[in-house]
Amino acid sequence: MSWDNNMMVDKFGKMVDEQKRYGSDLSNIISFDEFDRIIEKNRELLDFLGDSACRSPITNIIDENTYILTADFLIATSKTLESISACCRLGSFADSNMLIRKYKDDIFLYLYIIETSNNRKGLIDKELNEILGEKMTEEKFIEAITLSFSIQSLGIRKDQQDKAIDAWFNNNAESGEFYRLLDIKNYLNYLKRNKLVESCITKHGLENMWKLMSRKQNNYTHSNDRSFLIDNIISFNESEKVEFLLKHVHRDITYITSYFLVVLILIKPDYISSFDYVNFLEVGMTPPEGSQYWVASIVQDYLDEFVVEIHPDLKAYLRDNNPYGMEIE
Repeated sequence: MSWDNNMMVDKFGKMVDEQKRYGSDLSNIISFDEFDRIIEKNRELLDFLGDSACRSPITNIIDENTYILTADFLIATSKTLESISACCRLGSFADSNMLIRKYKDDIFLYLYIIETSNNRKGLIDKELNEILGEKMTEEKFIEAITLSFSIQSLGIRKDQQDKAIDAWFNNNAESGEFYRLLDIKNYLNYLKRNKLVESCITKHGLENMWKLMSRKQNNYTHSNDRSFLIDNIISFNESEKVEFLLKHVHRDITYITSYFLVVLILIKPDYISSFDYVNFLEVGMTPPEGSQYWVASIVQDYLDEFVVEIHPDLKAYLRDNNPYGMEIE
């Protein structure tokens, strides 16, 4: 056995001794307090938005089947954040970055489904006028609803994006003609068809860091350099590197979540509403005037702490351009 091999064996032996002493959890010797706080802040936001999604679900009708999407995406992505945290504690930072890539893809697929639902074509004005005429009746209202559901179930006005979403709901998306549409590049391109979203991204330079971050996650996924592989076996005595990698992990997570929240506010602003208005109605009280436009404190706090770090003018843009006039401070 050569001297170099002896050295390697000795180093490996010391790592084994460290694992016996500290266990397999890096947080025993590294401060994870700030990292834990960041992860929890992101999970709390997703949990709140999940509650909002349950109050205003997305409905998709395919043939005779009706699919109702509530908080599934938000629950699943929140659990992905848990998994990212667990990988970091094990010193598996390559794995954590691969999971960040999944987190990004999943959360933007959700936005893609929301925007596709927003753009779905139903009854046109001419058809409504023919059914309803000059006077609304219960029978005419039921006829209009029935025709609207028929149009959706038959899919006669669904475009390619809508059909791709149908394939996803039907678990037929992993192959076939819509496979290429269910990709992060298409999600972003489709979302940018929304003029408010495109303007926001362009004015505030949101794509620059996105491209750098995506390249890094791709490098980790494919181990494009030796360093990307080594970052999955971080040792207990590399405290400075752990701190450095942790900082990048929580920076990427907050950037993705902030980008997600910005787009969500522009395409589905009612999801950031506080529950005060509904709570008043549920107990039989008259809600305060304008309370339907109040923003939940958890969303406002996230905007104040994280979104403004991306660009200081983002809050003002969201306040002035969200379609429902939500009162962002």
